Amino acid sequence: MTIDEIRERIRKLRTDPREFFKLLQVYDNNAGKLVPFVLTDTQSAYLDMLLTSNRIVIVKARQIGISTITRAYFLWKTWRSGEPIKHAVISYTRDSANHLHGIDKQFLVSLPEFLQRKMDKDAANTLRFADSGAELRTFTAGGKAGATRSFSFSSCHISEFAFFDDQSELLSNCIASVGDGQIVIETTVKEAGDFYSELVAGAEAGTNG
Repeated sequence: MTIDEIRERIRKLRTDPREFFKLLQVYDNNAGKLVPFVLTDTQSAYLDMLLTSNRIVIVKARQIGISTITRAYFLWKTWRSGEPIKHAVISYTRDSANHLHGIDKQFLVSLPEFLQRKMDKDAANTLRFADSGAELRTFTAGGKAGATRSFSFSSCHISEFAFFDDQSELLSNCIASVGDGQIVIETTVKEAGDFYSELVAGAEAGTNG
């Protein structure tokens, strides 16, 4: 590829997440190996929401790849940024947080060499690009709401939200940290009548933003 062709390729990858996703790989449990990341119809419809909405709540069925595409989307947002944006991932347990962080790292290393970016922090819970300062940071809340208190972020992804002890306080803290930035909540359900179910009902009714 010529320099101009590389520049045009990078421009397209920065503006079109679907083009970026074509370069990523995911682990296929059935095949026992890494395979290209190909969006399902469900994931594609969800991506359209991610690109147009700043407050999203997902009732998640297992094995449909919602966590995977959420991580791919926020990696793309962080990779394409020339600013030191900070993206938070909050998960209920250490194992689930490590799993989400592992998805981020796997996506990064699967990028072609000419798209690789130097990291100035590659730790157990943080990935930060050296040139822009843009970072992905993972928190383990252990069911507690104050995981991100005193932090400021551009966006936030909360995984397994229904299993947190104080869902309302957790969301309030995230809104305080993110402001008008994007917040994505995804979780399997726990019980009817909790704060999460109220969020879902409000989203369906169009009453809570």
